[in-house]
Amino acid sequence: MIKRVLVLLTVLMLRMFVGGVMSECKDEVRVRGKVDEVVWKDSVQVVGIDEFRFEAESGYKEGYKRGDDVVVVGRCKRGWKDFWLGRVWLDKAKVEERIEVEDRKGLRDRLVEIYERQLPDPEAGLVAGVVLGHKSSMEQSFYDSLIETGTVHVVVASGYNVVVVGTVVLNLLVYLMRRQQATLLALIAMVGYGWLAGGEAPVVRAVIMGSLVFLARATGRQTESGWLLVVAGWLMLMVNPQLIESVSFQLSLAATAGLIWVEPKIREGMERVKSSWMRVVMETELSPTLAAQITTAPIIWWNFGRLSLISPVVNMLVLPLVPMMMGLGAGQLVLGRLVAPFTYAVAHLFVVIVRWFG
Repeated sequence: MIKRVLVLLTVLMLRMFVGGVMSECKDEVRVRGKVDEVVWKDSVQVVGIDEFRFEAESGYKEGYKRGDDVVVVGRCKRGWKDFWLGRVWLDKAKVEERIEVEDRKGLRDRLVEIYERQLPDPEAGLVAGVVLGHKSSMEQSFYDSLIETGTVHVVVASGYNVVVVGTVVLNLLVYLMRRQQATLLALIAMVGYGWLAGGEAPVVRAVIMGSLVFLARATGRQTESGWLLVVAGWLMLMVNPQLIESVSFQLSLAATAGLIWVEPKIREGMERVKSSWMRVVMETELSPTLAAQITTAPIIWWNFGRLSLISPVVNMLVLPLVPMMMGLGAGQLVLGRLVAPFTYAVAHLFVVIVRWFG
C-alpha cells in the first residue's frame, strides 16, 4: 500500500505544480465572476472566485454569499504555498460591482425554522446542528463551549455523523429484512442526510468518507476501506488542491481515518480487559468516538489553538445522546410538537454537560 500511496502523491504533486504554472498572476488583476467560497476568519471574510481570493471586512454573519456576482480589482500577490495550491491573492482589493444573490430559503432553512419555533436556544441550534449540520443559528457562547470541550464535531456534517445515521438505520432494519437490503437502505439514508444537511461540498465529502467506513463494516472488508479512503481523498485533492487547507476536509479525513485504523485497535484492547465498565463502553459504541477524537485532536489544536484534555471524558458523557437526538430531531420534523419535549430533554442534558465542563 505504501508504494501505491507514493505513486498517488507523486501524481498529485505534479498536478499541483502544473496548476501553479498555469495560474495567471499579473501586477494588477480585474476579476469578474460568482463567489464560490466564503470563509470567516474572525471579523474578516475570505472571498473566493475561481482561483482568486481577497479579504473583505464585514460584520458577524453578514457580507458576501455564495453565488454573488462580483467585479473586483487588486494587485496580484502569491507566495510559494499559493503557487502549489494554484491560488492567487488580490492585495488591496477594491470591489467595483456586486450583485447579491437572491436570498431564497431552501428546504434546510425551512426545517431549521421548525426547531427555532418549537425549542428554545441553545437547544434549537444544537439540534439543527446535529440533525442538519446547520451552525449559523447557534449561540456563539455555546459554540465556543463546544470547541473548548472538543465536542464541536457533533454539530458539523462530518463523516462521524454520517456513520451514526447509517448505523442507526441498519440496526433498526436488520431485524426486519436481509442484511444486504438493510445496508442498501442505510446508504440511501446517509445520502438523504447529506441532502438535508445542505448538499454542499463539505457535506458531500463527509457522505463519501462516511459511506466508505460504513460499507467496510457492513461487508466485513475493513482492511480495504483504508485504501478506498486514500483514493477518495486523493481524487478530491486532484480536483481542488486548496481543499488541503479546508478544516472540514481535514476533520472528515482524520475522523474517518480514526474509524478505519485506530478504532479496531481500541476495540481489540477493550476486549482483553474483562470488566463491566469496558463492556458498557463497547456496547454503547464509544470506541469509534474515542478513535475519532485521537485523530482529530491535532487538527483542532492547529486550527483553533485549543486542545481539550477533558475532551474524551465529555465525549463519553454526551455522545450516547447524539443518536437519540438525531432520531428525535428527525421525528420532530414530521410530528412537530408531539416529539419536541423529548427532543428538548435530550438536547438540554447535552447542553448542561457541555456548559458544566466548558
